[in-house]
Amino acid sequence: MGISGYNLPEAAAFIYALDLTECVISDETTHHLANVLRIKSGQRIILSDGLGNWRLCVANTNTKSSFWLVGQEDIVKSELTPMAVSVGFALTKPTASETTVQKLAELGVNNIFPFISQRTPFKVDDNIKGKLLRRFKKIAASAGEQSRNPFLPSVHEIQSFKNLTESYLGKAALVQPGYASMNQDALSSVEIILIGPEGGFTLEELESVQTKFSLANSILRSETAAIAVGVLLNYLDS
Repeated sequence: MGISGYNLPEAAAFIYALDLTECVISDETTHHLANVLRIKSGQRIILSDGLGNWRLCVANTNTKSSFWLVGQEDIVKSELTPMAVSVGFALTKPTASETTVQKLAELGVNNIFPFISQRTPFKVDDNIKGKLLRRFKKIAASAGEQSRNPFLPSVHEIQSFKNLTESYLGKAALVQPGYASMNQDALSSVEIILIGPEGGFTLEELESVQTKFSLANSILRSETAAIAVGVLLNYLDS
């Protein structure tokens, strides 16, 4: 079930919390609520642990230097489950990769796997992996809060195309023009869908994965393909 199916009450904001029982949030989140969103006393905030549990709280802001949340109702467990199919995407230009993470998270994809393809346009060492992953995780969390998803979108370690496909042996699918459209029957045995880089997958990469889907008659940019995959997964998962 995609994020459109989550039935949450009206609130001024939705945020991921460090602890639901005590309504504990990070200093960065406190700053965001108080100084960016300008939350006032009495406004309702939904806290989530990112695991499907959430709680309705009320803000107390007695002074400019004091801001805290008080639980208004008990912790609730979401009756729905997160999206079953994961999505992987080949690293491309940083801004495009960031857009891909953001849109996948907004559309309710809960497991996102960045990977290095043969056509990734830059060298990816451990330092770059760390910087990109930290940035991706922050973007995914922000997108999850914006879309009010009680399941925190998880961005996994950056790895090679080969390692990723081998870990999903026989259960991966590629997005590639010229093949059958994505449908529910074909997805029944798929656990991860992989989106290629600019220029597409190489012949070697194409031959290593048996299942392939087409999204459109035209060739899509990587970030556009990510949006299309997320929308289709929401539709087929509903």
